[in-house]
Amino acid sequence: LFYLTPDGMMISVAVTPQPSGGLDFAAPVELFQTPLSAPVMGIDQYAVTRDGQRFLVLRARDTAAAVEQTINVIVNWKTATTEGPNRASSGR
Repeated sequence: LFYLTPDGMMISVAVTPQPSGGLDFAAPVELFQTPLSAPVMGIDQYAVTRDGQRFLVLRARDTAAAVEQTINVIVNWKTATTEGPNRASSGR
């Protein structure tokens, strides 16, 4: 089990199923401090690999270094790749 504390610390708790059907929880262990200064409830701010060894954590965008970026959306991309780039419309 992984969770974030209010100050952004990533915590791990080992959970072991019991033969009786219950669960046994180990003591919480601090893993690392995330760049999240105030985690928000209800928003997925991190993802953990299945083996629990790697994490993806959101971080705030550096507004001082922010550069305007363009995202191109290609509609009907499969047709564009099979018929050539001049046959499919980009959907604009």
